[in-house]
Amino acid sequence: MFKFSTSEPKDSLRLPPEVWRLVVEHLSREDARSLLSVCTLFHELAVPSVFSHVTVRFGLWPPHDWSADENDDTQQSKELRRRSELSTCELLFHILRTPSFARVVKKLSVRAYGEEDVFELYALKEAILVMTNIASFCWEGRRPLPTALVLDALAHSSGHVLRELSLPSTVSTWSYAAKLQPLQALTLHRPDDECDALLLSGSAQVPIAAAVEANEETLTRLTLYGDGIWDCPLRSLLRLQELELILPISLNGFEHVMAQCAELRYLTLDLKSGSRHFVRMVQAHPTTLPLLTAFKLLGTNADDAGSIALADFLRDKKNLRMLDFGWLRNEEVVEDGPEGGLPLPLLEVLPQLPALEVLGLTVARNRLTPATIRFLAQYIPPQLSALMLRLESRVFFEVNGAAEEWTDLVAKLTSLRYLHVLNKALLGDVKRKLLENHPRSLELFGYGCDMRWIGRDLSGHGSPKDLPPWPLAKVTFCTAEDFGCAEWEWLFRYHCLDALAL
Repeated sequence: MFKFSTSEPKDSLRLPPEVWRLVVEHLSREDARSLLSVCTLFHELAVPSVFSHVTVRFGLWPPHDWSADENDDTQQSKELRRRSELSTCELLFHILRTPSFARVVKKLSVRAYGEEDVFELYALKEAILVMTNIASFCWEGRRPLPTALVLDALAHSSGHVLRELSLPSTVSTWSYAAKLQPLQALTLHRPDDECDALLLSGSAQVPIAAAVEANEETLTRLTLYGDGIWDCPLRSLLRLQELELILPISLNGFEHVMAQCAELRYLTLDLKSGSRHFVRMVQAHPTTLPLLTAFKLLGTNADDAGSIALADFLRDKKNLRMLDFGWLRNEEVVEDGPEGGLPLPLLEVLPQLPALEVLGLTVARNRLTPATIRFLAQYIPPQLSALMLRLESRVFFEVNGAAEEWTDLVAKLTSLRYLHVLNKALLGDVKRKLLENHPRSLELFGYGCDMRWIGRDLSGHGSPKDLPPWPLAKVTFCTAEDFGCAEWEWLFRYHCLDALAL
């Protein structure tokens, strides 16, 4: 934590502003925020760091938005909504009245969890028109959806500098992505209400192909929901370094992507179907994607032959630093040993990946016993810096010694900085013992939706301090900046709903 001390020599305050600007640029947002009230000079230097990312909120975001009571008219709810609306209006009017402030905003996020409010959308449009340096624009939620006026204002004010665009995947938003170029990152993310029409490829998704094609010279990161990618010309995908496909209905044609997109380094597949098709592809082409650095495969299961094929595909990836397997439980598997329900070939390949530092793994079996934990521990690479375990089991404990088995597993990971465990059946005793016996290297601990930094006191022993948990809104909308590490955000990505459900 940065602290300004009045006991410092006065000469230190006479440093040129350029030097202080370099200092402030290397501070965290929290530390930079503490400088706002020190003096005029520090205030002016801190404003660009603190307000480079601005979030506009429409309505109240609840922890479980999909099940919120929209008819909640209690006095407390009305007051909270009134305060939220007032805060949003004050922010937008401040931007309108202060062009110098508007120019420091580089990233604009909108959390739309309210109602269709014409006045607020108009105020947002007017504010965007004076923010001329927006390099990243992200819209979360669907109440309201971004309107044509808002997106036209974005194109008019910041189209020349906009590089990252993230919008809900809806018919009304697809067409605008083609107007915003040159983009480096395009995300058309999963809408809150799943719609089969948004999944299928065809003429309805032509605007998605147009958006990708319009940015093919600059686009390096692409996230699409459904089958829209199959309408994109292959040449428009050749420069991609990161590709995320969320719930595609089909993987027909993906073998051409794997063969031709030689620059691809980050690949995420969240499969609703098509896992067998993908397994057949890697079985036929195990040496494709030689530069693969991060691989996230969710919603998947395979038989023994399929697991072996995936293991062979991974074994060749010597640059693979991040791996996340979301394995589905196979109800037909007979659990007659500690490895029952676990993809053994995939476990066995983990120690053979020399660069692996970030690992997410689903352990799917009906009964999770101490023997299972000891079996799993054999294959967890000791050099990991981040580990997420998603434990899908109906019965977690068979004997009382299981908590010790987990602490033994984690204690051996002496470089571990981020640990996250997801399982509905975990007991508080496990959480307490993991917090008490974690490696000294641990910085961030997650247990379901309870995420908190691991602090240490300033005594000689440096014992752990119980720091407050992250707010649920921060857990839901967390960014790489919140984690302080892009690799940790990548590991947690697409597991937020699992965490909030616990």
